[in-house]
Amino acid sequence: MLYKLLSLLLQYPNRELYQALPVLQSDVKTGKNLTSVEQQVLFDWLSWAGSQALMDWQSCYVDTFDFSPENCLYLTYHLYKDDRDRGLALVELSEHYQQAGFDLSQSKELPDYLPVILEYTSSLDATEAQFFLHPMLKVVQTMVDNLQKLSSPYATLLQLLVEHNHLSKKVA
Repeated sequence: MLYKLLSLLLQYPNRELYQALPVLQSDVKTGKNLTSVEQQVLFDWLSWAGSQALMDWQSCYVDTFDFSPENCLYLTYHLYKDDRDRGLALVELSEHYQQAGFDLSQSKELPDYLPVILEYTSSLDATEAQFFLHPMLKVVQTMVDNLQKLSSPYATLLQLLVEHNHLSKKVA
């Protein structure tokens, strides 16, 4: 459930998502497979989002992710500055999704877009998810550090992802 929620909350906030915030808060309160800490962090974040006007939330998102390359949600951007290497990584990720039966055709995003990665990860069991996300966590932690310096509310969502995967690793 955590990966699915993070996938939704890290996408550009549209009217549909904005209107779904009360339902998401309710889902988080009764959240299966969420720790009490995860529930509280998500509930607080959803409360913050709900306290914003939609345009303010959208502006925060754009300022955070679109105007700051160091916070870009396209993870291969952080890993490969060379376009050729990045292109190869995107192809490999697309092929991985295809082999796993994950349909990218409905998405308008590249396969390395963190919400797409989290959507895919939500379909995996805990061990597979941990293994799949592990190489990306260093990039996500760097983004957390950047966002914390900016006092961005999005830092808590990414920190939750990092902490969840470190906790899963200890349990596995």
